[in-house]
Amino acid sequence: MTERPILATIESVRTGSLESATVTLAYRDQTNSGSATTSVGAQIGDTLKMVAEAAARAIEAGLEGRWTLEVRAVALGQVGDEPVCLVQVADIEAGDLLFGIAGVGNDDVEKAMARAVLDATNRRMLPKLDGD
Repeated sequence: MTERPILATIESVRTGSLESATVTLAYRDQTNSGSATTSVGAQIGDTLKMVAEAAARAIEAGLEGRWTLEVRAVALGQVGDEPVCLVQVADIEAGDLLFGIAGVGNDDVEKAMARAVLDATNRRMLPKLDGD
């Protein structure tokens, strides 16, 4: 099966000293969202980790608690002349680390980070979505 969840939207909101991100993923005929928060003025790494955590929460929501993920690390790097987002996600049940990468290209960095989380998790997520 080649169909997989895709990034639908990312919404960022600032309230006082906090910034929150909500990532919404679309899969078949449903959407699932996850949110995370960091302090306003945080370093770019903190903001990217917030987006990665929101994406992980959206994945967990789509699996209705059947999978637990933990974002361990994020990075903004470069491959050749192109900026990329990198993420390390722990699959808590399996005890494994998953790694994902997404090119920034014409997207903003936050979208690329959410796509990197999908890249890290898609191979293990699809069987879970199909009930295996």
